[in-house]
Amino acid sequence: MKPFRVLFFSILGFILMITGCQRQGSILLREKFKHPSSTEQVRVWWHWMDGNITKEGITRDLEAMKQQGVSQATVLNVGLFGGKDFGIPRVKFNSPEWYDMFRWAVQEADRLGIVLGAHNCDGWSSSGGPWITPEISMKQYVWSKTIVTGGKKVSVQLQKPWCEKDFYRDVAVVAVKTNEIQGSFQTARPKITVISGNNLNASTDVFVRMFGAGNKGSEVIPGDILADGNPLSAVQVGKGYRIEFAFEQPFHADKIVIHPRMRFSWSDISKFVSQYSLWGSDNGRSYKEITRFDIKGLNESVGIEIPPSEFRFYLLQIDDITDPGFLPFTIAEAELLKAEEKPLFAPVISSFMAKTVSSKAGSMYDFDGAPAVVVVENYPQMPNTIDVTAFMNSEGLFSWDAPNGNWAILRFGYTTTGAVNAPATPEGTGLECDKIDTVALNVHFENFPARLIKEAGSLAGSTFRYIFIDSWECGYQNWTGNFPAEFEKRRGYNIMPWLPVLCGMNVAQPEQMEAFLYDFRKTIAELIEENYYKHFSQLCHRLGMDFHAEVIYGGVGYPPLDILRANSYADLPMFEFWAGHNQATSFPEYTPAFQPEYNFPAFAAAMYNKPVMAAESYTAQAHYSESPWDLKCFGDRAYCSGINQFILHSYVHQPFDRKPGMTLLLWGSHFNRNNLYWEHLSDWLTYHARIQAVLQNGRQVARLLAYTGDQQPQALDFLADLKLPFGYPVSLCNQDILISKTKEKKNKLLCDGLEYDLLILPPASGMNLATLKAIEKLVKQGANLYGPRPKRLLSLKDEPGKKEFDIMTARIWGPIDGKNYTENKYGKGKVYWGKPLPELLKKINIFPEFETGQPDSLKLMFIHKKTETADVFFLFNQTDSVLVREGIFSTSARSPEIWNPVDGTIMRPAVYRYLKDGRICLPLSLKPRESMLVVFTGTNSGKYIESVYFGKDQIFPSADRVSSLPHAPVVWWEDNKIKSFSAVPGEYVMRYAGGKTISVKLSSPDTFCIENVTGTLSFSSSYPADIKSMEITRLASWSESTDPAIKYFSGTGTYHLKFSVPEEYLTGNDSVLLSLGEIGSTARVTLNNQHLGYVWNPFIMLPVRGILSKENELEVEVNNVYRNRIIGDYIEKGKVSSVWTSAPVELYLDKNKPLKKSGLLGPIKLIRISSTVL
Repeated sequence: MKPFRVLFFSILGFILMITGCQRQGSILLREKFKHPSSTEQVRVWWHWMDGNITKEGITRDLEAMKQQGVSQATVLNVGLFGGKDFGIPRVKFNSPEWYDMFRWAVQEADRLGIVLGAHNCDGWSSSGGPWITPEISMKQYVWSKTIVTGGKKVSVQLQKPWCEKDFYRDVAVVAVKTNEIQGSFQTARPKITVISGNNLNASTDVFVRMFGAGNKGSEVIPGDILADGNPLSAVQVGKGYRIEFAFEQPFHADKIVIHPRMRFSWSDISKFVSQYSLWGSDNGRSYKEITRFDIKGLNESVGIEIPPSEFRFYLLQIDDITDPGFLPFTIAEAELLKAEEKPLFAPVISSFMAKTVSSKAGSMYDFDGAPAVVVVENYPQMPNTIDVTAFMNSEGLFSWDAPNGNWAILRFGYTTTGAVNAPATPEGTGLECDKIDTVALNVHFENFPARLIKEAGSLAGSTFRYIFIDSWECGYQNWTGNFPAEFEKRRGYNIMPWLPVLCGMNVAQPEQMEAFLYDFRKTIAELIEENYYKHFSQLCHRLGMDFHAEVIYGGVGYPPLDILRANSYADLPMFEFWAGHNQATSFPEYTPAFQPEYNFPAFAAAMYNKPVMAAESYTAQAHYSESPWDLKCFGDRAYCSGINQFILHSYVHQPFDRKPGMTLLLWGSHFNRNNLYWEHLSDWLTYHARIQAVLQNGRQVARLLAYTGDQQPQALDFLADLKLPFGYPVSLCNQDILISKTKEKKNKLLCDGLEYDLLILPPASGMNLATLKAIEKLVKQGANLYGPRPKRLLSLKDEPGKKEFDIMTARIWGPIDGKNYTENKYGKGKVYWGKPLPELLKKINIFPEFETGQPDSLKLMFIHKKTETADVFFLFNQTDSVLVREGIFSTSARSPEIWNPVDGTIMRPAVYRYLKDGRICLPLSLKPRESMLVVFTGTNSGKYIESVYFGKDQIFPSADRVSSLPHAPVVWWEDNKIKSFSAVPGEYVMRYAGGKTISVKLSSPDTFCIENVTGTLSFSSSYPADIKSMEITRLASWSESTDPAIKYFSGTGTYHLKFSVPEEYLTGNDSVLLSLGEIGSTARVTLNNQHLGYVWNPFIMLPVRGILSKENELEVEVNNVYRNRIIGDYIEKGKVSSVWTSAPVELYLDKNKPLKKSGLLGPIKLIRISSTVL
């Protein structure tokens, strides 16, 4: 980019500083922006690590937070270091000593005016502890299947189903007629053993190297559960593991069926690959290879044809697997079969495990695909299940006069999922409480959250103000003790005849089984919502506390839930966003995105009118490389997504002064008092507070309203698939909002005070009848609808309304096929499908909220909010280039202002134009990575300039927005006068609204580069570093020094510089600004003994008029990051020894990683601005 161009547009920020604002509208909002209150300041998560807690550290932490402008902290007790000795006595969780520390923290927070909250259990997920017994833990259903032949009295011992923690309870025994016969594998009953390997996956290896948890070597594990027909039972395996099948006689096999399983994975399970080899032996010692094969994906049984083989011993070896991360990879089923045989577990329902809420799906399509096509005659319309519970005694002995035919006897019950709260300390670890049973949640709440409230005493509800639930990481739950009763109450029919479907039995038409499974998931969704999130909120409120929560985020990795409504119970709904880094360099790296990150909590906050929407902010990896300037883009994108309250991840408690100190193992950016730039952070935190003070007001504006769909679980994938053009934000509603809060008025949708032009449906094949009726009513009254015709009812409960459903969809969608016919008029409204959405938006004249006339999808991002008195647009330049644009804003307010969150100043521009369609065109310029608030107030703009010419050429509004002509000059109101200057000096013609034209000669800013600097540079650090103060005559990065002590230095460098300035910079009324140029990473600036401020952004300009003199002394205190010293240690010593950290920095930094630029790099400049009064 051209240096002068960047400099010129940097000056624009200063114009905001000198103009003030003379408008009277939105006084309260303006005051909040200029002076954010403590409720609008940035907050932190305050992690107490593994019992390493001291009162001295607590006090220093809280005082450091207060000093920099942090108003709130959430205590999370976490155990990630396995009880590792860090040289201080451990304070055990839930002990009297721990509560003493907690009380001290509350008292100190009260002294300092800081609000505290706490996570509801040890660890960060989710709600559990040692007080939770298996009876009140998260539960899963399990079963065993026995095939018997009827026509006689059958007496058989029913196998007790596999269970966790030796906890199992029977629910029922049911019999269903089947054409299954016992296969040769089941008849042969081979002995199955699992021989463990010696290989660790990459993720597990991290902990082994850190904590010395070495491999135990080869073990032999019984593997009978691999042939029990129940994929819920599984054996954890890894690379090098072997599964041996030992038969009494040689066994013939033509195929092998394997069910690779992971209950959960952070990655896309459809891309998970496991590699195998199969071997045969006659003696169990020398093996011959039969075949090798790969399986792509998880949680489905996969049949692999093999060369016809006959051996007494078979050996299945796991040759390799995709790194599963920190989560277990298992084999759930493994059977050798003849060509025509089916495995014991063979459901016709695809994605069975996901649809029964037992494990993660590959994609949302897994839930929405059409039911399997089968020979109808082979499947009854309804299950012919017989309840035979009474025929099994307490010992599992089953005696029954079985009718003719083959019968599957299913012993059905439940066990605990075994999920524990994590990552917790040993003293705080226990089972997760049952999330769909209020009794279990009451026990949990009483044992820890209520104890915290009691310990806080009179400060509970004030200083100690809220209890928090972090993100759901406890897996899946699909049963509880009273589930059958809850199911019947909510769905209107008995679950017992359908239990075989939950066991993979094909006992009805696929469409009916799919509908039952939907009802099953819907019931789980309602119970989690009501008995976990809603009830937790009620428990908090009864004791005068607020409830904060990161509710289930949605998608294939989470249980079913009405996520929008569940978020409505939180006093502070929350999300999270991460700050990524380049894997090769470990430098933070932002990648421009097409749109903000769509997230359910932000949509919920908008639709359920929750003014404050928070996020765990800047979560990252512990590489000690990030600075505020590096992080800025990640945060500004989050603001555009609807987040308006940052909670920094993380301020880790520092129990001692060893630096850089304690970390959240390998997670989190480093926001704590041991961070080198912490002392300079207040201005960056105030930048956030100003934005939050504005964006926490009003309602988010969008013209498009998308429906979540009725499918469970819920996901937002379809929003990205819409490929919305730049300028079109979208809101999201659920069935609750659609039915109870949405009305039609004048062809628009009115929803609790919000207005929309188009309702968008997800591309789903199924829908509930109540939803269809609500949509039919809205369209008939005049609403516009975009989406495909639903093909089937989702719920079995709606089955009696199938004919009504078919008639109604035929009327609403008419002839639409998405190809030849793409629209249909129904009542007063219209329905569209098949035409690309961008084309449709143009056709029906739905304007973007904001546009520039240029392809800015990957350059600009924004959010539009509307208050009672103002329209607010937050704009964010995602690029490292200057963007000069003519912004077109959809707003009913008429008078624009530009609010600068970096310094809290406000400018009232004097050049803009009203368009015929009611929108406003405003010239804009954004520096690299810059964000601004454009605020429109009032109904009458008064005097303004609507056209600007340079010579004979019109440069605003510009007909050619990529023209090489000069851009519009800067024109603003100041003290009831209009002032201007331009990057290009010359004669300009300006035409006022109403026709008056003036000609004016404008000057451009003058720049004085301070090149001949003289002075000294001194260093101070937290580690021994013998670096003497040095004379300097030029500016350069410390990392370029030939002296290793400076080259790898991490700490504070203080520059004392002397310079002279020309006389014209001292006289007159011209404004004068100081630019330091590039810094690494933050700086405190003092000129002639006057503090100017902190610099965290290379485009910050500091006003120095009245402070400058002929001869000047400039002091710049620069703090960098610890990255360089850590890399230097690897280069010089082979290990980190100069500084101390608990983070596994070797995962990110080594001797080959590049150093980060550090110090004052410049160029230092003075800029003099001479403006012209029009």
